[in-house]
Amino acid sequence: MLSAGSLPCSISDIALCAAAAAVYTQTATLVVGDVHAVITQVDGITTVAFRGTVPTSWADWFRDFAAWPDRIADHPAIGCCHDGFITGAEAILPQLNAALTTPYVLTGHSLGGALAIAAGALLTDCGKPPLRLTTFGAPRVGFSLAKILAPIDGIRYRPGADPVPEVPSWPYLNDRPWTHIGEANHLDPIGDHAISRYALALAKELT
Repeated sequence: MLSAGSLPCSISDIALCAAAAAVYTQTATLVVGDVHAVITQVDGITTVAFRGTVPTSWADWFRDFAAWPDRIADHPAIGCCHDGFITGAEAILPQLNAALTTPYVLTGHSLGGALAIAAGALLTDCGKPPLRLTTFGAPRVGFSLAKILAPIDGIRYRPGADPVPEVPSWPYLNDRPWTHIGEANHLDPIGDHAISRYALALAKELT
């Protein structure tokens, strides 16, 4: 059982999950091509939520499957990363750097979670680390991001049998261990990836 009272920064992961869900329907604060992010105040803290894959967006699907390794020349410390995720985060990085003038947290679901992880690594390498980095159903992003993101508080949630956090396969690695929530629906593992399934499982864990 998770403890809501132990969460730092006075922000609950239920609130972050709600922000990760809302970004699918809200008007984006920052937009660079297919990369969308919404900046809001959640529980009094600046929160950046990245939008996950929109099923009708071919650009989102291309970004998901652009899984060849890539290095960002200006950020050698983060090592090899999934090309689609790291180039998306790099594209929106100037806007993020300009917008984030107060302490902030990062979140996102699915592709949005991967972009949050990639952006967190880039911002940390810029000397502007997030207070918290919590993702829902995020795929793996890099070969060695655990090193740069280890000091950052946060949780990588995976409910039930959601298969997305298991891809891409090695040599891509998780930036931090999964936190499993909810019961696995082995008859519908893709259903476990829905952000609504995360919200229900998280609410049950934290109440």
